[in-house]
Amino acid sequence: MEPLLEQEYTTGRRMLTEFYRKIALGPRPATTAVIAAVFALVCLYAVSAGIWEDIRGFYYCMLALEAVIFFLPNLTVWNILRTTRKRNDGQIPVTRVCLGEDAVQLLEGMVQITTPYSKICRVVKLKHSYVLMLDQRSGILLAPDGFTKGSLEECRALLQRKCPQLRIP
Repeated sequence: MEPLLEQEYTTGRRMLTEFYRKIALGPRPATTAVIAAVFALVCLYAVSAGIWEDIRGFYYCMLALEAVIFFLPNLTVWNILRTTRKRNDGQIPVTRVCLGEDAVQLLEGMVQITTPYSKICRVVKLKHSYVLMLDQRSGILLAPDGFTKGSLEECRALLQRKCPQLRIP
């Protein structure tokens, strides 16, 4: 496959954490806020009703669970980076994404994925990257400043031409 556009980047903690927090795992900020509000209301009710001693242990367990849910994306990224370093002699391999005429190809270490443009269901712009979503929770990361052949504007134009049904941010 002769690439029309090509990019190389090293996936970092910030890029992965953003992906897992906003797309792959969540939690969504609204969900976390609702859970925290429910905890606060339960605590206030327990104190005002005088049953705090009865539910204190349960409340602390639920609070610990909320903390785990909130920090799960960070823990996941830490584990992914640690495993990747173990498999690649202490290094994070360079990710190479090639956008060809018929498909998008991702090469990272021993992993090679080729996906036709028809499998891209949406494009998401994050603070530090773009994601070509393949389904609800997985996608191919693109670094806006990682192009070695072409540019971000050319990438947007190519994606708009290959996937006219999508809104490209």
